[in-house]
Amino acid sequence: MHTDKQVYQILATGAEAFRLLTGGIELAGEYCCRSVTLKALERRIDGVFEPVAGEGPVYVVEFQAQRDPAIYYRIVTEMARYGEEHPSCEVRGVLIFTQQGLDPATPPWREVADRGVALRVVYLEEVLREGFERMPDHPVLNTFLPWWLDDNEALARQAPGAYAAIADGPLDLVTRERLLEVFVSWMLERFRRNSYEEVMTMLNVLTPLEETVAYKQLVGIGQRKGRVEGRVEGRVEGRVEEARAILSRLLVRRFGPLSEPVEARLREASLDRLETWTDRVLDARGLEDVFDGRP
Repeated sequence: MHTDKQVYQILATGAEAFRLLTGGIELAGEYCCRSVTLKALERRIDGVFEPVAGEGPVYVVEFQAQRDPAIYYRIVTEMARYGEEHPSCEVRGVLIFTQQGLDPATPPWREVADRGVALRVVYLEEVLREGFERMPDHPVLNTFLPWWLDDNEALARQAPGAYAAIADGPLDLVTRERLLEVFVSWMLERFRRNSYEEVMTMLNVLTPLEETVAYKQLVGIGQRKGRVEGRVEGRVEGRVEEARAILSRLLVRRFGPLSEPVEARLREASLDRLETWTDRVLDARGLEDVFDGRP
C-alpha cells in the first residue's frame, strides 16, 4: 500500500496527530507542514514542520517503509543543511519506521536518537499497537486501520466502526475530512476489486464523501456522484485564479504537499484544463490519474 504521502497528510492535521505518531512530541503553538528543496543537495524533504509564529523547533520528518542503510546519514545531512540555510532555527529530526526491522540502527546516530532530543526514532507498528490498546476509539489511530489490519475479512467487519470513530470524533471540520480522505483511499487500495460505491456501502456510509458539506463548500460538487463540477462563480477575470486555488487545495488534501513541478503545471494551466483535472480528483488514486486521466 502507498503510505508516505498519507502519513505526512495525517501528521499535518495538527498537534494531536503529530504527538501520537512521533512518540509524544508536543508541538508548542501552530505548525505548518511543507516540502522543502535543499539547494545545496538538490534534494526535497517531504515533511518539514515549521512553527507558524517562528517560535519552537523545526522538525524534519522522514517516513521509512523500506530498509535504507543510509537513512540516518540522510536525515542528519538534511537537518544540517536546513539549519545552514536557516541558521536562526533549532532543527530536530524524527525518523518514523513502519516496523523495527527496518531500522539499521546506525552508530553513533542511533545512540543520539536514544537520548530523544535532537533526533527521535519511532516504530509505527508499535505506536499503533499501544495506541489501539489504550484508545481504541481515537480517530487518528482508526485512520490507520486499513494499513494496520492484514486480514480483509476482519477489516470489512471493523472498518464501519473505524469510519464512524473518525466521522463522529471530536475533530475540526478540516481535520475530519482529511482523515476520512486517507481512510477511504486506503480502503480503496485494500479492496481494489470493489467499486467506490461498494466500499462506501461496506462502511455503512449513506452520504458519500464527495457529498459532504466540506466538499460542497470546497469545490461546488453537484448531484452526480463521483463528479466534481468545479465551477467557480464570480467575476470572469478571477475564474482561473479561483479554480487554481480550489484544485491546489483539494490536491494537497488528497495527496499531500505538492512538488514545484506540479505547482508550475497548475500555474500554467487554462481554466478548461483546471476544471478537467478537478473533475478527476475524487476518483484518482494518485496525481498521475488527475493529470493524465488514467483509470
